[in-house]
Amino acid sequence: MISIVWLRALRNGNWRHFLNALRDASVHDKFDVNVGVSGTVAVPTLNACEDNRTLSIEVDSENTIIVPAHIWAHVRNVEPALNASDFVVIAHNSPFFTINERNGLCQSMCHEVPWLKKSLFSKLQKYPVYGLVQCCKATDVQNKLDNFPKLSETKKVVQELDDPITTTTTENIISSDATEFE
Repeated sequence: MISIVWLRALRNGNWRHFLNALRDASVHDKFDVNVGVSGTVAVPTLNACEDNRTLSIEVDSENTIIVPAHIWAHVRNVEPALNASDFVVIAHNSPFFTINERNGLCQSMCHEVPWLKKSLFSKLQKYPVYGLVQCCKATDVQNKLDNFPKLSETKKVVQELDDPITTTTTENIISSDATEFE
């Protein structure tokens, strides 16, 4: 997560609000969290309305950093008694993201997650000034997000673990120095 180029409003806004809500919920529950990126930000050009180019940053003559279109976190409650289904928080890392693109992923279900409903995240997650974020059922996006693990593979890995799964720490993510763009 350190080498990701973030939209500043997103990283300091709704992504941070999500991490804070996760941290608060982790006091009572345990979660398995996998984080990844998907796609490349597309920037509209001035030539035509539907014309765009992908956004990347040239670090030096040999290295280029791609700016991801989405940053996602697959969250699973590991307490089986809670019957909580897993879900994916998808942060849209572009100020050019359209509502049609958002609806193409899924209908947001953040309001269905009890610990998110009680958080600042639930009140601000639809405001673009804090970065657009939505929650999806994992089954809805497993074939739409790059680098997203297939659910059958994820369950198999979880079953093979000898040690119980514990909450993924968010301190490293929260305090990391990520590259920003405005």
